[in-house]
Amino acid sequence: NPGVPDIPSASKLMYFLFENHKGYCAYYAGATLFMLRSLGIPSRITVGFLTVDRSDKNKGWYWYYADQAHAWVQVYFPGYGWLDFDTTVGNTDAQESPKPDGTPPMQPPKAYLAADGIIQEIDTIKKTAKLQMKHMVFHDKEYAISKPILLTLDVHITTVLKDSMEIPLSAVKKGEEATIVSYADALKKIEVNDKEQTSSIINKFPNTVPVDEIYLKRKDTVTHEEQSIINKSTKPTPTKKILLILVGIVLSIFLIILLLPYSILKYYLLRYKSAYPSANKSYWGYKAITFHLHQLGITRNNVTPMQYAAQVVDPMFGSSFVQYMNVYLKKKYAKATLNTKEEQIISEFIPPFLKQVKAKISFNKQFWNYLNPIKTINYYFIINENNI
Repeated sequence: NPGVPDIPSASKLMYFLFENHKGYCAYYAGATLFMLRSLGIPSRITVGFLTVDRSDKNKGWYWYYADQAHAWVQVYFPGYGWLDFDTTVGNTDAQESPKPDGTPPMQPPKAYLAADGIIQEIDTIKKTAKLQMKHMVFHDKEYAISKPILLTLDVHITTVLKDSMEIPLSAVKKGEEATIVSYADALKKIEVNDKEQTSSIINKFPNTVPVDEIYLKRKDTVTHEEQSIINKSTKPTPTKKILLILVGIVLSIFLIILLLPYSILKYYLLRYKSAYPSANKSYWGYKAITFHLHQLGITRNNVTPMQYAAQVVDPMFGSSFVQYMNVYLKKKYAKATLNTKEEQIISEFIPPFLKQVKAKISFNKQFWNYLNPIKTINYYFIINENNI
């Protein structure tokens, strides 16, 4: 079972070629045909069966196994004609057919009920389903249904097929067009006469009709009329719900933008805390300090970082930011190894500095300044860090 793409309306050809790489001979032949024709090479698909007389006792009986059916490509070569061009991956299990067993083929089981309709409900726990039946063949006789009838199905032993491939019951969705087939004895025993009405026959059905097979119709084979019924059976999302979702998305984006400055500060402080003094701890500390002050409206403007520390920051907060800057600039430009005292300055400066800022600037002022993402943008686009 090579499977089908998860995305609705996806190209099965592309899925086979570039993702799954699994398929029957028809997959290989179809893909090869498309690729050859895209190059302008005349090509066609050929299919056939390997016929072997499999019974000496019953002349004329034949078994056709899966490995006896094949599809391949023929390519037209000028001067030679059509030549076989088979790209199917070899399968050692299919090189030889099993030996004749002398058993004639069994007749297919007799279907007592076949019905078309739209899936209304699937319960994978109770193994039940509901079908809005709009057409029915019962005991080989077709019955007209003027108005769709809801039929409850027992799907305990049901095989679900879609596009000739078996799929799990959980993959069946509400609103899908389906054909159900039942071989159940409970339906075999129901007797009907030629003049009996359709509704009377359906009333004789079990409360839950046993179903052996469900065939899901491909979306590209659903008629316009059938699609209208499917659309009616599938309730659209209420406008109110859509508006609530949109409002929720907008509020979430707005909240993320408001929290962005605070998140950036926390990021810088986290990097500062986790770095070693001998590495880039001084850099992350500098970023945290300058970002925090810029967000609070204490901007550097056109002065140098050292002038900013000496003329603005230290006089305002009574801090020793100049001392920190000396170590930071030494580490940045001289690439020198810091001594023990310098490492201590870098490691111990940030926490008391933040307390000094907090003591000078009220909480309300800090709060409202941090709700201004425009200042955050200005920090990165106005301050030229090439001058630091």
